Amino acid sequence: MGTTAAVFGIGAALSAIGTGVSLYSANQSANAQSAIAIENSRATADAARASSRNQQLALRFQQLQEDGAARTAGIQANAILQQSEAATNAAQANIRRQRQQFEALVARQFAALGQGGVSPVTGSPLDLLMENAAVQQEREMIMRDEDEDRRRQAVREAVALQASAGAGGINSGLLSLEAAAAGQRGRNAVAQSRLDLAGNLASARGTRTAAWGQAAGQFGQIGLGAYQFRRSYKTS
Repeated sequence: MGTTAAVFGIGAALSAIGTGVSLYSANQSANAQSAIAIENSRATADAARASSRNQQLALRFQQLQEDGAARTAGIQANAILQQSEAATNAAQANIRRQRQQFEALVARQFAALGQGGVSPVTGSPLDLLMENAAVQQEREMIMRDEDEDRRRQAVREAVALQASAGAGGINSGLLSLEAAAAGQRGRNAVAQSRLDLAGNLASARGTRTAAWGQAAGQFGQIGLGAYQFRRSYKTS
């Protein structure tokens, strides 16, 4: 019986050692799983923050460019309209000046004809005055047409620039929204990494719990076997 007891004791001890080793290995594996999960979560969160920050910076830079281009286009449009107005005023002043000069010339011609005893309202003198008046009128009409053409061209350019400025403002608004969305995506990614970490840590805890449960069952089997062996040994 002594040999039998010794053999049983050795077997029970080896079984307990094996169970302890399995439990230790399971705990080590769970610890490693937890450590890896924490490191992965940290790396994922850091990468998400960096990516979100870089996207936001790039979008903010584009937004600044759009804002700058829109402001420049608006300034150019205003400058074109102001220049056009100034040119129109100058053209009108030039027309008035030439008309005054022509009227002064006609007055001098009338005076000269009167002093020479020639009637300025009949015959060749009148024809000459009427011809000169028609030339002056045509000259003024050409000047007005040229000014109108230039003014319309200036308005078209200003309208195009104003449209560009408006489009730039819209693009700036869209970029602002995209930057906000990039920030939200980064926050969502960080939140997801935390959820993943919680799941992995829960899985590691489950591994430990299962290992302890299995070890408890095996230790119970060893204890039960020892108890039954002892009873059988005493009755023999």
